[in-house]
Parts: sequence; C-alpha cells; structure tokens
Amino acid sequence: MNAHQLRVADYLALVGYLAAIIIVSRMSYRKQQTAEQYHLAGKSLGLFPVLLSTVVTFFSGVSFLGIPAWSYRNDLSFYLRTFGLLLMAPVLVYAMIPFYHRLKVQTSYEYLERRFDRNTRRLASGLFLLSRGLYLGIVVYATSLAVAVVSGLSLPVTILVIGLFCTGYTMIGGMKSVVWTQAMQFLVLVGGILVIFFSLLARLDGPLPQLWATASEAGKLRMFHFTLDPAKDVAFAALIIGALFQNLSMYGADQVSIQHYLTAKSMTQIRRAIWLQAVLMIPVNVFLYLTGTLLWLYYRQHPERLENLPTVDYIVAFFAVRELPPGVPGLIFSGLLAATMAVTAGGLSGLSTATMNDFYRLVRPGRDERHYVWMSRICTLGWGLIATILAFFVHRLGPLVEASARINSFFAGVLLGIFFLGMFSRRVRSRTTLLAAAIGLAVVIYAGLFTTITFFWYAPIGCGITILAGYLMSRAIAPADPASIEGLVYNKL
Repeated sequence: MNAHQLRVADYLALVGYLAAIIIVSRMSYRKQQTAEQYHLAGKSLGLFPVLLSTVVTFFSGVSFLGIPAWSYRNDLSFYLRTFGLLLMAPVLVYAMIPFYHRLKVQTSYEYLERRFDRNTRRLASGLFLLSRGLYLGIVVYATSLAVAVVSGLSLPVTILVIGLFCTGYTMIGGMKSVVWTQAMQFLVLVGGILVIFFSLLARLDGPLPQLWATASEAGKLRMFHFTLDPAKDVAFAALIIGALFQNLSMYGADQVSIQHYLTAKSMTQIRRAIWLQAVLMIPVNVFLYLTGTLLWLYYRQHPERLENLPTVDYIVAFFAVRELPPGVPGLIFSGLLAATMAVTAGGLSGLSTATMNDFYRLVRPGRDERHYVWMSRICTLGWGLIATILAFFVHRLGPLVEASARINSFFAGVLLGIFFLGMFSRRVRSRTTLLAAAIGLAVVIYAGLFTTITFFWYAPIGCGITILAGYLMSRAIAPADPASIEGLVYNKL
C-alpha cells in the first residue's frame, strides 16, 4: 500500500465537510451590512460558539501534525505549556478583557490610541500583522504538506488550493461565518484526534502496563526537565514562564483572540469562555501528546511500516492513510483541514479587522458602512494571498511546532509589554512607550541572533525589558494628565 491512497470514501468525507463550510459561509453573507457585523458578528453570539471558536483559534494543522510528531521524536515535556493557559486566565478575565469590552472597541489596539496616541496604536497593530501573517504561512504549509503526500498533488498546487479556499470563505462570510465554522471544525478536529488515538491503542501488541513501561524506559514519558540552562527548550521554567507570557499576549493582546471574545453577547459569557477554554485544552492536549507516544510504540513494534515516510512531521497523516480503513482517513483529513481552516480564517479575519480599523479607517474616515465592508473583504483577500505566498518558504524555519512557537515568541513579549505599560502605569506616555518597545524588540532580536537562549524566553524577555525601560524612563518625565487617562489605567504607579 503506497502513501498516495485516499480512496473514494475518503474523498466523499472531505467533499461533504467542505460543502458544509461553504453553506455556513453563504448563510452568513447577507447578514454583513455593517463593519461591526462583518468583524464582530454584531456582538450577538452565545457561549458555545465563542468557546469552541476561541479554542481552535491557535489550534491549527501545526498542532494536529506537529504536537504528536514532537512527542514521537522526544517526550512529553512540551505538554507543560498547556498550563500556561490556566495561569493566564485570571489576568485575562480580571485585568485585560474588561478594558476592551467596556470601551466597545473593534480592535485591541484602539485602546492604545485612547491611552497613548495613534502612533502607539499603529506600532502594536503592525507587530500583530507581521507576526500573524508569518504564522498563517506556517499553518497553510503544514496542512498542504500532508494533503500533498496523500493525494498525489504537488505541494505548490496544494498550497494554492488550501490557501485560496480558506481565504474565499472567510472573505464571503465575515466573522459570524468564521466563528460558527470554527465551532463545527472543533468537533471534527477532536473527533479526528480521538479516532487516531484509540485506533493506535487497538493495534498495539501487549498489555497497557507493559507498553507504558517500555515508553517510560525509553524516556518518552518524561515531562520535567529541571535545568537552569537557558538554551534548553525543554527546561521546566522556560516552558511554564514562556507559555504564560506567550498565552497572555496571544489571548490578551492579539487581535485574533480579542475579536473572538468581542463577538459574545456579554462580559459574563466572555469570562466563562476563557475559563472553559483553559480547562478544555488540558484533555485535548493529553490526547495529542500521547498520540505521538503511541505512534512511537506502534512503529517500534512494526518498523517495516515506516517505509516511505517523507518526514516525521507527517507521521499522523501517514498512519491514517496507511493503517485506517476507507472513509476514516477522509474524516481524519477533514479534522486536519478543520484545524487549518479554523486558524487561517480566524487569522485572516483578525488581520483584516486590524488593517481596516488601525490603518485604512484612519486615512479614509467618514465613508459609508457598505464601503468599509467591501474594503474589509479586499483586505481579507490580500492577507490570504500573502499567507499563501509565505507558505512556499516557511519550511526553512524547522520543525512545525517549534517554528510556530518561535514566531509567536519573537513579537509576543514586546506587544504584551506595551499593553501592560498602558494598563498599569499612569506615568508612562506615548514616546516613552515607543522607545521602550524599540529597546525590548532590539534585545529580543539580539537574543535570537547572537545567543543560544531558547525561544521560549523571548516573550518574557521582550515583555520584561519593555516594561522596565518604559517605567524607568517615565520617572524622568511628568505623568500624563489624570483626566486624559481616566478609566484607561488600573493603578497609580
């Protein structure tokens, strides 16, 4: 049996899934009459779609393929990053999200203009656009690689098909389409994970305690690496602290997540969604990481079945096509596509919203809402094309899960530092914040290019340096006028 063997039943499952996506997008098309309806779904959505769509916002084909591949190669240490969600939840719920909800903004960067000025807003939004655009390139590439191998299509053709399809349905349906399709995609994604996990359990030879002992003796179940070496990716402190700062930035200062939260009807639903999201990811990631361990056990027992595996990053898809009965691989690849489409659609919507509200509306104010809706669709198309083009080059960044984490870490800390300076210090002003962000970014760039420090420390370093520099410089200038920042700052530092 060769690797290029999706069968008729598999293609029928894929086509059915894609048809459902198109139907949902088309149903949402006529309801996008204003920019707020297009970008925030009219703030009309309930807990269920907001929760599930937020969970998959950063849960792409990179996670579906990359996490099991990483634990297959290594151990379970990266699972500790999951607890960064629990640690960031109270900060998000009680400190950051209430600002955005109370101020009725469409982008989180609007807050920065009210707190500082337009230049600070544009800087933060620009950092978001750069990091999210690069990340979407990895997302499209990850899925395209798997689909290309099993379908027999060339990788460039697969990248174009997936990138343009995701762009098309996001452009048509707007945020309401994104959220509802993401909720559906979450169910398909989790179903695919569970099918692979229990299929592997059924195919392993020997009792479970013996298999557990075998994996443990080989170091595959190790989770804790207590070392002070800053170059170690798997160090306990780097994983926990790095994940905390990354998640705070991704869910508290990143437009993609903020936009999802702001589609909810009330602040109560947003709080519930954040807490449930943090809890829900614990079992989901357990299945993902242990799937990699089970794959290692399975191919240890059947090494001859690894023939023609093109790359370890592809091992989940390789197993699905080679080992599962007709129809099931189609469902698995529907899950893979679901993960990619969820992240890509959410990312494109966030990129479009930030571009429109933080740049275009500022230079073209006063146009009617229909004009802004059409320009939003054009922005979505433009960013979709950019992400698709980037997908041709991101393979040079290394293993999928590490590449995505590295990109998020590079800008996350500085962006988070800007927000923290605004929310927690009355003394810091615009020019101080811009200079502090430049210093923080310079330090992170230096750490990335000239040191061996693991990328998990980039976000804490970037955030810490930005806050420290901003606060120290602010002591040399007069604080902002209290009336101008009323309701925009928490304390009196």
